[in-house]
Amino acid sequence: MPERAQLAPSGRMWALAATVATGGFLFGYDTGVASGALLYLREGMPELDDSSLLQESFVSAAVGGAATGAALAGTLGERFGRQRALLCADALFMAGALAMAGATGVYSLLAGRVLVGLGVGVASAVVPLYIAECAPTRSRGALVTANTLMITSGQLVAYVSNIFFARAMRGDARWRWMLGIAALPAAAQSVGLLLLPESPRWLARRGRAREAALALARLRDPDEARDELEAIEQELDDEEHVPSLGEERSLLDGNRSGRSRRRAWSELFARAENRYALVVAAGLQAFQQLVGINTVMYYSTQILSLAGFDDKQEALKYGAVVAAGNVVGTIAGLALIDRLGRRTLALCSLAGCFASLLMLSRAFRDAT
Repeated sequence: MPERAQLAPSGRMWALAATVATGGFLFGYDTGVASGALLYLREGMPELDDSSLLQESFVSAAVGGAATGAALAGTLGERFGRQRALLCADALFMAGALAMAGATGVYSLLAGRVLVGLGVGVASAVVPLYIAECAPTRSRGALVTANTLMITSGQLVAYVSNIFFARAMRGDARWRWMLGIAALPAAAQSVGLLLLPESPRWLARRGRAREAALALARLRDPDEARDELEAIEQELDDEEHVPSLGEERSLLDGNRSGRSRRRAWSELFARAENRYALVVAAGLQAFQQLVGINTVMYYSTQILSLAGFDDKQEALKYGAVVAAGNVVGTIAGLALIDRLGRRTLALCSLAGCFASLLMLSRAFRDAT
């Protein structure tokens, strides 16, 4: 068999990755839809139009909810499993989307945004973990990065749906459909998740080796599944995370897992190489946010309107161009990451962000 065919993920793994990465799509959709919906919310809710603070709260309520959800995701994922954690995220997202669609005032709208944010936060932490733990080593990178593509694709779909509903609907129905339609992909993901196996690694960590074997059997060929289960058990045994049958009850009660978590945290800060990796990883995440992409995505139509695009639908169209550029950049990054290396690609990306923000600010200043 050709080497490329051996390295390619199976159809079953692509199906799992696509279903799980719908959480990334919802993350992207929420980022993109806020920009267009805010234009029409200001028409339907005068108190929102009169207050910059309430407009900022509309955006930041989801961001704050996402931060809280991400902080809770580790506990949810470890205690209840990756699958149930994502089902919880979907339930929160559906409740939030429907609450926004039926909002009767600003504060019920903000409550819906918080619920959506909680769902987004849980999903953003659990999705890549779930995919990585189910994927074979040889194709793990490709499958995990599919989540990034789903995020940017969700942003683009949000802008396209904003344009559609702005044309097809009238009055408050515009923003209600923009915000509420997101409940559909969340519901579809919930159904899909019920058809998927739980993470084999999580099952093995909980001492449920038979269920882990059955999960792997649904994702791998028999010989590969057996070999991978042995490798997982060996890795977990080396990490002293696999309980014996007699210890399973104490783990479920939280005693052993509590000690394991405390030991993991102490090792994270006690060893120099771990501290260095933590600083690099956290620093890259921080710089990724601080370059301003979220501001551009959340407020792109507002920025375009202030820069001279008086027609709302024209602002939405050009906002979609921004989202399409984000998708193209993601695809280019996926194609170049192994060829150029992570560091080189990150430096080039940061340089591009710097130049783009300078051009954006200059164009905005000249227009105003």
